Order: sequence, then structure tokens, then C-alpha cells
Amino acid sequence: MSNNRWIGVFPASVLPFREDFEIDEPEFRKLLAWLISVKGVTGVVVNGHVGEIAHLTPEERVRVSAIAVEHVSGASRVVTGISAEGSREAAQMARDARAVGVDGLLVMPPHRWLRKGKSREETLGFFQAIADAADLPIIIHQYPAVTKATYDAETLVALGEIPQVVSVKFGTRDFSRYERQVRELRQWAPHITILTCHDEYIFSSALVGVDGAILGFASFVPELITQLLEAVWRDDWPTARRLNDKLYLLKLATYGGEESCLYNHATLKEAMVMIGRLKNARVRPPVPPLSAAERQRIRDLLEQAGLLPAGDTRPMSAKGKEMAQI
Repeated sequence: MSNNRWIGVFPASVLPFREDFEIDEPEFRKLLAWLISVKGVTGVVVNGHVGEIAHLTPEERVRVSAIAVEHVSGASRVVTGISAEGSREAAQMARDARAVGVDGLLVMPPHRWLRKGKSREETLGFFQAIADAADLPIIIHQYPAVTKATYDAETLVALGEIPQVVSVKFGTRDFSRYERQVRELRQWAPHITILTCHDEYIFSSALVGVDGAILGFASFVPELITQLLEAVWRDDWPTARRLNDKLYLLKLATYGGEESCLYNHATLKEAMVMIGRLKNARVRPPVPPLSAAERQRIRDLLEQAGLLPAGDTRPMSAKGKEMAQI
């Protein structure tokens, strides 16, 4: 199975909701249309963490995938998240995803592994069951090194022997381990592409040598992220540093200066409302809405980064051509 297409930027899309917390399908379609219009975006990821997969029913996950395929198919690729506790459930999710026409699967580790850990045999069996069920390209989600759900390099290389495995989404958040594993994969499994998911330090993680990125952050400012990676790839360091300086302020706005956490989808949505990309920042309970103080903190940083004029509370989309100047 060829993996030469699994490069570039894949925004992990947030999911808009109506007042009754049902999926806002028209708004979701508008968001997808914008994301795939950005130069350098080669696919979109739905049913990821920022897409609130943990708060969706199995039927809703299938519907989200179907909407994305209906709206994106032919113009870009659709990857859907697979998050399940057991192999049978994961295999069924993969079959459901294939039935609606997705192009690839982003396979997350069972949450049980976060606390209890896993054996290599169990890991290989889990991925093989998914591969056998759907025969679709698989992107491995490498969790942070501090969790028991992370994979060592030997396991990643072994997973790379499964024909359907085409890429690793690296969220290691331990740069010594990250660089070592990237180098080992380049040596022992060179057919596997490397996609960073270090939203909080894209520039630093790209310097090790990546083929692209899967980022919730790219649901917010895909233009800046594609431009940054392209600058790195052509060794244009002044441009890369300038873009990174701007992204740093936006990282402070959406991540609070810390690493990825459970509420990042809420802060991303709030920032997207402020620049006119979403109608509302609604997230499903039990996650609470942001406080007025937190919303003001985000707005102040967006102003500092130049995405909002100081003191102007209108959404960026109301300012016409200004949005194109990001």
C-alpha cells in the first residue's frame, strides 16, 4: 500500500454544535470547505480529540465521517479517528468508516493503556485487527512519553510491518525521545511518514525532520502553519522564525503556554469565534464554557498577534479582506 500521499498539513477539525448540543451540520460543512481551500492542506482529520470524539455516540462518529466525505471527497483526503477499548469495537469502527468512504484511519490507543500499560503482543494484535477489518491506511497516534500508552521505537518499527500502516502522528512531548524515535524510524522503517502533532511547539518539532503535521491548532490558523512548515522545508529561516513568533502568541491564546490539555477544543473554538470562523464556541458537557476572564485573555493575545485590531470586538470576518492578511 503506497504511503506517498501521507504528507503535508492535516487540520484536526473542531466540531460545531447547535444550542441543543446537536451537531451543526451546515457550520461543519462551511468549516471543512475553508480548511481544504488553504494551500498546503492535504487532508482533514475528523473525530479527533479536538473534534470531541469522547463526547460523540458511535452513530454520530459515523455521521461526522460521512459529512466530511460528502463535502471533501475528491478535493482532499478525510481521516477519521478510531478510539476504542477493545479490538472488536475498533474493528467495527474501522468497517463503519470504510463504508462511508474515508481515506484513512487515525488510531488512538485504548484509554485503558494510559493507566495499565500494554504488551507489544497486545499492541500488534490491536492494530492488526483494525487493518484486517478495513484495509485502509492507518496513522498511528503516538501518545506523550509520560503515559503508559506510548510506544517504544521497536514497537513502532514492528507496527510499520503491517502493510496498512503508513504514518506516525508524533505527540511524544519529550524531545530527547522524540528525536531518537524519528531517527530510528527513518533508519528502520523509512516508508513510514512522520507527522508532528506538537501544537505547542511546531517549529521546534519540525526541525528534527517531519513530513507534515496533524494539528488541532491547524483548525484555527492553517495558513500560518502550512507557511511555517514550507519555510522550514526550504531552509528559509528568517521567514520560519517570523511565523513562529506569531504562532507563539496564538499558542499562548489557545494553550495558555502549557502543553495540550483536555479543554483545548474549548479555547480553540473561542479563538475561532473571535476571528469569524465559527458562530459559537459551544462544547458538549461536562466541559464548561470559558469564563469571561479567559475569553478576554484570548482576545488580548489575538490583538497582540495582529489577528484582531485593539479594542475592536467585531469578528475578523466582518472586516473583509483583513482576514486574508494573517
